[in-house]
Amino acid sequence: MDFEEKLKKEFNIEKIKEVENLSLNDEYYLIKNKNNKLFIRTDFFVSQIFSKGSKWGENLFKKLFNEEVESNDIVEQINVLSGYSIDIDNIDNAIIIETKAKFNKEIRKEKKLKQYPDKLIIRALKKRVSLEELNKIGSGTEFILSEDNKLEVEILDGKRVIAIGELKKLKDGYSLNIKEVVE
Repeated sequence: MDFEEKLKKEFNIEKIKEVENLSLNDEYYLIKNKNNKLFIRTDFFVSQIFSKGSKWGENLFKKLFNEEVESNDIVEQINVLSGYSIDIDNIDNAIIIETKAKFNKEIRKEKKLKQYPDKLIIRALKKRVSLEELNKIGSGTEFILSEDNKLEVEILDGKRVIAIGELKKLKDGYSLNIKEVVE
């Protein structure tokens, strides 16, 4: 179970959103170690420790990250370069997470690509050409697919599109950059 599912199990979560360069001037209880920071709004934190015990925040940290807490503190301003904001019980930004871990959506996308067979189809053209038309065109005919060294492509598992990517011509070959995994 990833930490998004753990949070949903623990709380009535209204919204989880990715955040970048988030700055808030509000009082938060900070629980952290070298890899992760968990900011809990103090008014929400107080309500939770009254119902769940004084070590609730530290226990939540351990449950979410499977790591030990190194320190905790009260802070009046937070600056999160990259992480997640969770709204709980009508409290905006009740929990802020700054972490190197990935949320459920990103993990699902990675697993989705890994579940496909070794042989995938890379489709550059969406136009269907009949065998008769191919015979008329003949061998040796060249088509310009792109004016530059990049070409948008679809990656298929045989029948359906599983990802969108970009095929790029390199000096010694080609590279495929996956831009989006289709849900």
